[in-house]
Amino acid sequence: MKKLLSAFFIACLIAAPAFAQEKPPIKIGYINAYTGGNYFVHPNLQGIQLAVEEINAKGGVLGRKLEVLSRDSKMDPAEATRIAEELYTRDKVDVLMNADASGTSLAVAGWAAHNHVPFFVTASEADTIIWKDFNPYLLRLNPGGYAWVSGCLEKASALYGDRLKNKRWVTLAPNMEFGRSIVQAGKDIAQQRGLNAQWVGEQWPAYDKLSAGATIAALDHADPEVVFVALFGTDVLKFVREARKRDFIKDRIFIFPPLAAPEHLDMLGAETPKGWVTVGFPYDEVRTKKPTLDSFMQRYEGRFHEPVKSYSVTGYDGIKAIAAAIEKAGGTDPEKIRASFDSLRFDTPYGTETVRSIDHQATVTFWVGVSDVVNGKPKISDWGEDNIADHSPPDAWIQKKRGQP
Repeated sequence: MKKLLSAFFIACLIAAPAFAQEKPPIKIGYINAYTGGNYFVHPNLQGIQLAVEEINAKGGVLGRKLEVLSRDSKMDPAEATRIAEELYTRDKVDVLMNADASGTSLAVAGWAAHNHVPFFVTASEADTIIWKDFNPYLLRLNPGGYAWVSGCLEKASALYGDRLKNKRWVTLAPNMEFGRSIVQAGKDIAQQRGLNAQWVGEQWPAYDKLSAGATIAALDHADPEVVFVALFGTDVLKFVREARKRDFIKDRIFIFPPLAAPEHLDMLGAETPKGWVTVGFPYDEVRTKKPTLDSFMQRYEGRFHEPVKSYSVTGYDGIKAIAAAIEKAGGTDPEKIRASFDSLRFDTPYGTETVRSIDHQATVTFWVGVSDVVNGKPKISDWGEDNIADHSPPDAWIQKKRGQP
């Protein structure tokens, strides 16, 4: 509850104009799941706050300050759509931004496309939103599930070689758009790379409601050799604990893309399993090689007195992309902002990113390695740096997903 109140308080601070302005502010309608996903909301809001403060301190965008109006979607697609309508018609926001579950992101994306409202997505990993259901008013700042899986399977192949082929695979993912999307990506990419995976079992628990014992028993019954997991939130901790308790981990290959997100490693601590292929964010190691990241981390840690998380960066990037799009458009006309998305460039803590014209996906950096515990502290080891640009399917594949010739 304390974190929840803190998140709302931060949002109110962002939204409140600190001084009189000659020009009206640029209003950003921010939608997130304060109810049900608070461990990701808090860092995302702080990244937003830092970006807004820095941009406004330099005079804003085109001489106009940024103002963020924040609302709780409750992780409900209908509620998220209602909020989008309210923010646009009543509060007169210029653009929408969210860091919510993929289902609510898709719902708002559909509304935004119908009403021609620019929509910046910072936390929907389901690639449906940029491929099958693509609309030109949407721009995504975070990596997608396809890229995560592509990077993880590349790493797993490097580690295990032919031992990854012709194996019995099971999947475990939440029964929501993200889960379905990332499991399908796993099956597609495994087939493309000739792994000849035999998919012998799958489990689809409701998000944040994993019955770990029964689920692991069902997976174990299929006698898998490779376990592909895409859980989020507290389900991660429940799964790891029960898997260890039931000796489910022994002699199996685990591919778990979201495992090493900083938000998850905070929960797991020394209970983090070793050797699972995953996506992580080794900021303390990377910062020595990336001056832009080091500078961002110093500013963030100095401002909030806590470490940077992955969703801190996506929140910060969302505001930077909004500012860049409006500046390129020369104002807040939605059609000009939409047009600005093609090949848009903007600065982030990782460096300069470009938006792909075919799907309005930012070329985001991420890191793939194996989960580890060193001196009692969780981390990602043996990692390499990857980028969306290197782990996206060909344009023809994307067009086929959209039913285009």
